Amino acid sequence: MSLTFKEKNTLAKELANDAYIEKDKQLLRKYLPNEKLLLRSASASRPDLSFDILFLLLEYESKDNIINNRQSMSEVKDNVPPEIKTSQIPKAEKKKFQKKRSIKTLTGQTLSKKTSEMLTQSIQIGSIAIAGCASLIKRLR
Repeated sequence: MSLTFKEKNTLAKELANDAYIEKDKQLLRKYLPNEKLLLRSASASRPDLSFDILFLLLEYESKDNIINNRQSMSEVKDNVPPEIKTSQIPKAEKKKFQKKRSIKTLTGQTLSKKTSEMLTQSIQIGSIAIAGCASLIKRLR
């Protein structure tokens, strides 16, 4: 298929769903049997596996073919509709796949104070090192 990056990105986002990872892997395996993505498994630390597989798969298959492939699985397995997107997964299940990271950032006075403390500490360590070197030089004379 000849899609632009933007088109593939949009389609991959639209189709991304962890419930279909195995079926999408089977389809990808037909075209790229040695692809590294086939070895990865879905995890909270890497929630983008479905998107990555689909983005690559869209080089070889159309959106309709991917959906049809998924439907053949859902009919046999558990009748999950092919149009389910990750945004429709209940919040309780979404939390399993999402890992929120909170990084504290320092701003304003806190940043200035921390920078000043670190600078003072560095100067003290440097002074101690210089004093140590000076005493060693005196001993060598």
